[in-house]
Amino acid sequence: MVCTTIIESGLDVTNANTVIINNAQNFGLSQLYQIRGRVGRGGRQASCLLLIPKKKLEKPAKKRLQALEKNTALGSGYNISMSDLEIRGAGSLFGHKQSGHISTVGFQMYCDLLDLELKKAKNPGAKNSEQPIIKTALRAQISEKYIEDSAFRIDYYYRISCAKKLQEISKIEKELVEIFGELPVETKRLLLVSRLRVLFSSTPVIKIAFFDGSVDVFIKNIGDNLGLDAFLRSITAFVHDSVAEINLQPEKNNSLKVSLVLLNGKEGFNALFSFVRLFDKLQLS
Repeated sequence: MVCTTIIESGLDVTNANTVIINNAQNFGLSQLYQIRGRVGRGGRQASCLLLIPKKKLEKPAKKRLQALEKNTALGSGYNISMSDLEIRGAGSLFGHKQSGHISTVGFQMYCDLLDLELKKAKNPGAKNSEQPIIKTALRAQISEKYIEDSAFRIDYYYRISCAKKLQEISKIEKELVEIFGELPVETKRLLLVSRLRVLFSSTPVIKIAFFDGSVDVFIKNIGDNLGLDAFLRSITAFVHDSVAEINLQPEKNNSLKVSLVLLNGKEGFNALFSFVRLFDKLQLS
């Protein structure tokens, strides 16, 4: 039978075992999913052939075809709909637009950002517990050699980034070792960065930057804190095997930059795990 997309409306031929979709790049994701579902409705093994031209496809079309190719199991409708939302973008929260630009940030991040802003609006005076930004030139990642499947890698990246407690990170680390084997150096480093974010989230540190031979720690509103004198004394008295010297530099808006000058060949992670303990007994906010 040769027909148009009318078959997506619910044609049910139990014995049909093959469907050929010409110019599949022109169809919507939900259309492709519905048309594919017209075959294999009986006990016979079915196939869906997607025909595309020999030319470079547009990015949204390629994503639609990849999503259909990836979701082949029974009950994949939810995953298909989420992929469609990622590709087309969500509509306006207030208004009549049915598509948007959510694909530029990702649906989950969009939801997280929306949730964060709603909490701020409901409790404007609530204490800020956001995790600091940590930048490093050192390689901290989950490599393709360690986890080949990109979906698994993205999922672990997301879980690590969302971790709020050290126990959560330890659980992820244990799971990675059990499933994929011993952690590579760059993945261990990624987990170290995540642990530092958790530890510094309860402090006034807003950013940590790893540069050549030094680690810069940026602390906000340092001039407004009652424990300033004690904190400065504790910094000047800070000693660590990997730290050669410590420099203090005032920044704008009563902020302070603390530079830990490292000895040769030291990464500075151990120094930061010791440095964060300086905040334990101080009244800094």
